[in-house]
Amino acid sequence: MDLNSVILIGRLVKDVEIETTNTGKNYCNFSIAVNGYKDDDVSFISCNAWEKTAELLTKYCGKGSKICVEGSLKQDRWEKDGKKQSKTKVFVNRVYFLDTKNNSEKKSSENSFDY
Repeated sequence: MDLNSVILIGRLVKDVEIETTNTGKNYCNFSIAVNGYKDDDVSFISCNAWEKTAELLTKYCGKGSKICVEGSLKQDRWEKDGKKQSKTKVFVNRVYFLDTKNNSEKKSSENSFDY
């Protein structure tokens, strides 16, 4: 049996911006900074969220917001200037808001949103 599942807690590297496909579906690409075992060990993880999850991230989270993402790894492959390229990112199915861009609103660490 194979399993592709990932859970990460980190902080948004920059504000999330929503985009729309040609078919009208909303999505966002964003990165989170995840600390390692050492103080100077930080990984920047690319993530992708769709529809309601993307909309809620844009509305309630900003640069520096702490979030937890659950999802699966997906490897994008393409060719540029005759060279094969690839990038692995998290395809987000659920996000937990551990901190929001507006701290006066109710923190929703117990709430999660699926798309």
